[in-house]
Amino acid sequence: MSYLKLIDDKIQSLAESLSSILNIETTVVDNNLLRIAGTGDFYHRINESSPENSLFAKVLKSGKPELNIYEKDNAVCLSCNYGDTCKERKSMIYPIYIEEDIAGVVCFASFNPTQDQLMLSKKDEYMEMLKHFAEVIEKEVIGIKMVNKLNMGIAEINGVINSINKGIIILNKEQRIIHINSKAIKILNINFSVSKIINRKIKNIIKNFKIED
Repeated sequence: MSYLKLIDDKIQSLAESLSSILNIETTVVDNNLLRIAGTGDFYHRINESSPENSLFAKVLKSGKPELNIYEKDNAVCLSCNYGDTCKERKSMIYPIYIEEDIAGVVCFASFNPTQDQLMLSKKDEYMEMLKHFAEVIEKEVIGIKMVNKLNMGIAEINGVINSINKGIIILNKEQRIIHINSKAIKILNINFSVSKIINRKIKNIIKNFKIED
């Protein structure tokens, strides 16, 4: 599963907000060409795969934005497997980078003459918004990866602490227990599971205990 799929609800919400504000359609495709989110006609194709010879695939491979908003650009669609049935009239696509790797693409597209005109007249503005959209997704994914790394680090630390043949209790500045190993539970003869001890103040677990001592 791609990282973008983990936050598909958030991406869909952002796509709908941008579509409403800019009056064009929005979609996001991951690095497996799976459509993660979409508005308008794209909405009905969420969780479908895009062709490997599509403009999305081209951006995933090159890592560079693509504009398909002028008549001369439309030839790029002729090689796409969906070229005969696609209803997109104009599009602009921007890559999503996650730590130098391409995780997917974001796209603005038009499906009617009014949207065509908007994309032509506001090309630079829309491309800047598309770039910002990609960066917002990037930050969300990096946040998830950081949390995962932190949780892995905590798990490793907990494993080391539990292997020590001494009772260990770790408190935060509020004197709440953030870790207690199995040896400490046994020594203190505490009749609680670890899940019911964590985040409780130590004075509520061990009576007549002075942290200063």
